[in-house]
Amino acid sequence: MNRRFTEIEKVSYSALLTAIAVVLGSVSKFIVIPHFGSFLSFSFTPSIVLFASLALGPVYGAIVGALADFLPAMLVPTGAYNFLLTITYALLGFLPWFLERLTRRFRSAFSKPWIVLCFLLLEYAAVIYFFYGTSLLDQRFDASWLKALVLAINGALDVGLLVVLSVWNHHLQKQGKADTNIPSLYEMAFLALILDFALLVLMKAMDYDLYFILFASNKRYSYWLFVAMLLMTSPIQVAMMAILCPWWLTLLMRLHPEKSV
Repeated sequence: MNRRFTEIEKVSYSALLTAIAVVLGSVSKFIVIPHFGSFLSFSFTPSIVLFASLALGPVYGAIVGALADFLPAMLVPTGAYNFLLTITYALLGFLPWFLERLTRRFRSAFSKPWIVLCFLLLEYAAVIYFFYGTSLLDQRFDASWLKALVLAINGALDVGLLVVLSVWNHHLQKQGKADTNIPSLYEMAFLALILDFALLVLMKAMDYDLYFILFASNKRYSYWLFVAMLLMTSPIQVAMMAILCPWWLTLLMRLHPEKSV
């Protein structure tokens, strides 16, 4: 996707997206998961940052990503500021634009859901491994049925994502409204999966690990514990990015059809 927005338009859209991300990011700080700490919560911020990168380019995407993490941390502090998370969100705004340039070269491969399905199965298998192949989460799941419940919810989210994408893709093809100027639905889901796993799971886990080394050396957790916990929230983050971003990009194209290339 490429758009010929003027610099003033890019600044205006960046400011709007940053403001939305800051408000929603500040609110999400109060939505925490019991037994897993205040550092683990759901947020619309990744979806907004991904959209900013694809719509406005890598530089403005990185700016939106960095500010979307930095400003809520200043306005609604929940502990020592972790600058590493700001870097991670800046990368989340910088990299999608380039990844989309790569995936568009083999866009036909995403006409079917098989690639997305394989990655979802791998991610689900990783969660099963952390639950039953390690003891990392045993203290946080004092009842065995809790693990089964989380796995059931994650599985339902993955299946739900595939169903939504399949129905939506079928509708677009039937109506002849599939737009080749933006990533296809399955392509967007693939981008969401790659970015989520690389940045919002592996790199974010490293950010938390270093955070405790720097600011709470008397309270240490395993890096893989953070990975395991973030993997449990991954399905809903991926679903939001995979569903919301194509909708927002389509809406943007309708608002500015003359900007499309």
